[in-house]
Amino acid sequence: PPSPPPVARPAAAPPAHAQPQRPVGPPRPPESLLVGFPTPDSVEVQKAEHARGLDAQLHQQTALLMQRHKANLEFLRDKCEQQKRHTYAAIDQQTMKSELDLQAKHSEQLLMLSQACKQRKFHLEQQAGALEMEYNARKVQEELMAQDYEVHRRYFEASTLTDLSMEASLSPIAHSDYHAPRADPASPPSLAEPIAERPGSAGGASATGVASAGGSSGPRAAPVDVFVVVHGAYDLVNRDTGLMGDLSDPFVRVKLGTQEYRTPTINDNLNPIWETDNRFTFQAGGSDSTLELEVFNANKVFSNQSLGFLKVDFRSLQPQEWLRKKEKLQSGAKGQLEFDIRVEPATA
Repeated sequence: PPSPPPVARPAAAPPAHAQPQRPVGPPRPPESLLVGFPTPDSVEVQKAEHARGLDAQLHQQTALLMQRHKANLEFLRDKCEQQKRHTYAAIDQQTMKSELDLQAKHSEQLLMLSQACKQRKFHLEQQAGALEMEYNARKVQEELMAQDYEVHRRYFEASTLTDLSMEASLSPIAHSDYHAPRADPASPPSLAEPIAERPGSAGGASATGVASAGGSSGPRAAPVDVFVVVHGAYDLVNRDTGLMGDLSDPFVRVKLGTQEYRTPTINDNLNPIWETDNRFTFQAGGSDSTLELEVFNANKVFSNQSLGFLKVDFRSLQPQEWLRKKEKLQSGAKGQLEFDIRVEPATA
C-alpha cells in the first residue's frame, strides 16, 4: 500500500503582539483579450476567399445563362426555318421579336446576378470593418491593462522593500481572493498523487463530508482551521455561445461563513485544472460547520452564472488528515469538482 503522508505538527503559536500581514504576492498580469479572436490578417484572408468564391459563382452562372440563351436561340431558329416555307415575312418578324425578348431577359438576369454579388461583397466589407474596429478597441484596452499592471507591480516592489524587516514576525493572513490566509500545516498532495488513509487512525468521524442543504455541526464545536486545495472541475455546463470555441470561463468560489476566496478564471474550458492560487485557509468558529464550493462562469458584462455547487460538512471529517474528494455538483448537470480538504485544531 502507498506510504501515508507525514504526521503534521501543529504550528507554533505566534506572539501575542503579532500583526496581520500585508499582501506578499505580486499582482497577476491581465489576461489577454485577443486569445481566440480573429486578427485583421485572418479576416482579410477570409474576405479574399469569399470574394474569390463569389466571382467564381458569377462566372459559372453567367456561362450557364449563355448556354441556355444559345440553346433557346437555336430552337427558335430551327422552328422558324420550318415555318419559312409558308410565310417568310411572319416567321422573320416573330424570330426577331423572340430574340429581342430573350436578350432583354438575359440582360435582366445578368443585372440581378451582378447586383446580388455586389451586395454580398458590401456585407463582407462591413463585417470585416466591424471585426477590425473591435480588434483595435480590445488592443487598446489590453495596453491600458498592461500599463495598470506595471503601476501595481512597481508599487508592490516599492512596498516590499519596506516590509522585509517585519516579515518574520507577522502572522501569514491572506487578504486577497487568490491566496491562503496562512501556510498549510502539511503540504497537500498534487492532483496526480493519490491520498492514502493513515493506518490505525482513531476517531469516529466519517471519511465523507458532503453536507446536506442545511449542514450539520456535529458534536464538536471547537474552533478549527480548514485547509482547501481546489484541483479541477470536469464536464461543466457551457453557458456561452459555443461558436468559434466560445465556452464557459470557470472559476471556483470557496466560502465559509463570511470568509470567501476564489480561484483564477480559466477561459473557454469545460474541464479546467488549477495549479496556482488554488490553496485557501479558513478559521472556523464554534457555530461554523459547512464549507461551500461553487463554480461560476465569469462574465464581463452580465452577472456571473453558476455552473453548480456543493457543500461539505467539515465537522464530520477525520481531523489532521488530507482527504481527496471528487463530488458531483448540484444544479450542474454532469459537472464534478475535485479538491482536497484538511481540518486542524485552531492555533492561538
